[in-house]
Amino acid sequence: MLKGKTILLGVTGGIAAYKAAALASALVKQRAHVEVIMTAHATEFIAPLTFEQLTGNRCMVDTFDRNFSHQVEHIALADRTDLVLIAPATANVCGKLAHGLADDMLTTTVLACTCPKLIAPAMNTKMFENPVTQDNLDILRRYGWEVIAPASGRLACGAVGAGKLPEPEVLLQHILRQTALPHDLAGKHVLVTAGPTQEALDPVRYLTNHSTGKMGYALARMAMLRGADVVLVSGPAAVPRTCPATAAPVRPPQARPHGTATGCGHMPPQRIRPKPGPPRPRPPWSTFPPISSALWSPGRGRRRLYPSTARTASSTRRSMRRRKFCPWCGQAAIASGTSP
Repeated sequence: MLKGKTILLGVTGGIAAYKAAALASALVKQRAHVEVIMTAHATEFIAPLTFEQLTGNRCMVDTFDRNFSHQVEHIALADRTDLVLIAPATANVCGKLAHGLADDMLTTTVLACTCPKLIAPAMNTKMFENPVTQDNLDILRRYGWEVIAPASGRLACGAVGAGKLPEPEVLLQHILRQTALPHDLAGKHVLVTAGPTQEALDPVRYLTNHSTGKMGYALARMAMLRGADVVLVSGPAAVPRTCPATAAPVRPPQARPHGTATGCGHMPPQRIRPKPGPPRPRPPWSTFPPISSALWSPGRGRRRLYPSTARTASSTRRSMRRRKFCPWCGQAAIASGTSP
């Protein structure tokens, strides 16, 4: 998806620099032309030779390196770059870029770039939460940078909190969103539901289905790559839990009543007796409206709703004789096959 694209990867002096090697490898597999610039402190954590072997290009560190063709190297590189990503970005480099300081190969090249720019800060939690660091990141946002939020967890220093560099797969999704496809859905808000539903039968048991969620996740990812703002409402799907960039996954709690799109559903305790006796109580899920009716109602503005139904091969053939339409919006329901 990145064939013909030139990606400039900036690596600064943080312990998370080792993840940049995996990211460079992933970009090469996407057939991108990867140029790597390291700061002098970054070479203390990982050798430039690593990136040269992974990308097939010379890794640049020194601004005054004499081993280059007869051209101003940092300007020539800035002109042919399609996207800049600095990962990991230390607090020092964030401050330099926010205030236009250019005192090494990385900062001088980035200052000359006019392409989209991404930065992934990675540092100690207290350093990241410091008001000075947050002000520098806000300045970068005002200048058009996309700041990738750090992950939370245990850091190398032993602290627990925000400051971890996201995994290379997540960083790759941010790059793909910027450069892979035309942004013909920019400004659109897309809501995708995926995965099986779980209808509470009693406080312990629930009814569900064999939906995998693969189609919903694929639709959300493609909408994200085309520039849409995506909200992904997912059940316990059988796909990897790494959601697309900019998507906000909302996982419903276990055995939540059908149709409770917000809040927390709760089923009152009740016993369902299998032995003969009084008439069995009415199934509780029959009292909840379909999710489609909660997402669409008259007077809510212009929006399109595409409901999807999971069916087996036999039920799909039977439904071809009586095509199913959504009673709320008039759109034809999309039938997705399931395994027997």
